[in-house]
Amino acid sequence: MSDNKEKKGGFLKGCLGCFGLIVILGIIIGACTAGGNKKEEEGTKVPAYEITEERLDKSGMWYVTFSTASKNKEELKALILHTKELAKEQNKNIHSAFIYVLEKGSVSKQYTATGRIALTQKGLAQTGFEDTEDFEFEYKVEPGTENDPPKTAAERKHEGPTADEVLQSFQNVSLPTPEARDNTHNCGDLGCVKLITTEAVSIYEWPTVEKAQEVQGKNFGTHQAGPIIIRMNDKSLDPKAYIDTLNELIK
Repeated sequence: MSDNKEKKGGFLKGCLGCFGLIVILGIIIGACTAGGNKKEEEGTKVPAYEITEERLDKSGMWYVTFSTASKNKEELKALILHTKELAKEQNKNIHSAFIYVLEKGSVSKQYTATGRIALTQKGLAQTGFEDTEDFEFEYKVEPGTENDPPKTAAERKHEGPTADEVLQSFQNVSLPTPEARDNTHNCGDLGCVKLITTEAVSIYEWPTVEKAQEVQGKNFGTHQAGPIIIRMNDKSLDPKAYIDTLNELIK
């Protein structure tokens, strides 16, 4: 009987030993896997960038816009995560960051990526995250366009007046041009050199007179003269004064 008990005891000890070995191996394998993922994440380089705009509000929410030539998904993700280190280096009371990424050299204002991170408990409330290790990353580059060159405005090839000069001529004779703003980012698709938009009239400058004539031939705007096309936005205004002023400038 004692022999049988010893055998059973030895068998039990052997099983426990095997189980312990399995547990240890599992821990080692798990640790290696976690370390590999971490190394892989750390191995993704942060692309060259510049901060083009930033604002920190009173609640500690940091709004930051980056410009980078990269459109690589993993690199943009690394940039979003890198923002946490930048926020810590600021030595400011930053609780969360809301991040926007633009393509460097492009006149388009379409974001290539956006994201948000939390650094503190208050930041968790601001972002809706449960842990400061959580983050949001949204890749906005259209599939198949990752290697496309940045959209740029057309090159000025004429010697006529610029859109800025046309705007100034309207203002010199007190024609309404409320809320004038530069919308040249739309020229990447249109092919214009510059676009100034106001609530009253939009001023399109084209690379050549011939290009302006070609575009206006498709009834694009209200009036074309030289390399300029104007389009009335406020239909309650008489376009004649704007047309006469533009024609006088083009002479």
